[in-house]
Amino acid sequence: MLTDIPEDGPVLRTEVQKIAPGAMIRANCTTPGSYPAMNITWFINDTEMNSTSQVEIRNSIFHYDALPGKETARSTISLRVTPELFKSGKMRLRCSATMFTLYSLSRETEIQEDAPQLALIMVPTTHTNEGKCT
Repeated sequence: MLTDIPEDGPVLRTEVQKIAPGAMIRANCTTPGSYPAMNITWFINDTEMNSTSQVEIRNSIFHYDALPGKETARSTISLRVTPELFKSGKMRLRCSATMFTLYSLSRETEIQEDAPQLALIMVPTTHTNEGKCT
């Protein structure tokens, strides 16, 4: 069996670096050309993600003329962000590209929670002279 393993790792791109709970996030992971095409697996906070009614994962394989005999895998993940995904205000998103036991490289990014900042509220106080001798 002939294989062609790349030297580079996958490229992870996200639309945002900061997101509010309830918003949709989309990211894609693209592998360098290889043969055969690599498998891409998504993780959020070290939990493997699969396509569900809340998470959409789409995988594609491309053949480019500039890379004869090689295949590039691309995977896109889309999901609505929930408050539970943020640990200390951060969510870790990772894509892992593997080819059997021959190749395994991952890319990870941190997405910040874009939560409203609590404002310090100044309340006027009143002073009385009760109990004081003047």
